[in-house]
Amino acid sequence: MTITDSNIPAYPVHTDLLLVHTLCKLGLGYSTFSWMLGRTFEALEHWEVHGYTTGGLAIQEELKVNLPACTELTWRSSVNFYLFISCPKVQRLTWLGRNYNITLDEAVFKSLHGFLFNSSCLQELVISIRHSSRPDSLIHFVFCDAREQEVWQDIRSVEVEVQFDSPDTRDQSFDQMVERHYYGKQWNEFKVTAVGASAILRAYI
Repeated sequence: MTITDSNIPAYPVHTDLLLVHTLCKLGLGYSTFSWMLGRTFEALEHWEVHGYTTGGLAIQEELKVNLPACTELTWRSSVNFYLFISCPKVQRLTWLGRNYNITLDEAVFKSLHGFLFNSSCLQELVISIRHSSRPDSLIHFVFCDAREQEVWQDIRSVEVEVQFDSPDTRDQSFDQMVERHYYGKQWNEFKVTAVGASAILRAYI
């Protein structure tokens, strides 16, 4: 099912929605998803969100979108998914947040770290963020700590794209940080590529 440019009402949690039990694949484009909060989508295996959400979203710690069967999650939105999604079986996670004003402060990074740490089935990870989001801690976790702690037993590839304002503003300390930690020792293949104003770090097993 694909829903585009829709403002779906946030029905009370106790309201039984049939699609909650039967939906296997869902794509939301510029549509609300607050109606999903507090519900468990038992059959949903693939969820993709694209664009800004409308209609206001009150994220509450106790109201999560529970996806016990979801193996593929693709997120292109200004909302931080890891604050309110439970997706323990995710195998392919794509988070393209570079075009949005997402800042990884300490509290937000802690939530993201917790989400990734509990994604033990992860096989493929793709992340794209802006350098203003302070990516150093995130990079160190996904390329080093997660491997050392054997968080992801089935991991095959990890890709992190860090976008700078321009090729000229690429921070030299960023290159030095990557070189200093030598993340390649954890992987069969590791490389850093400069593409325009972005630095792309890729690692493979």
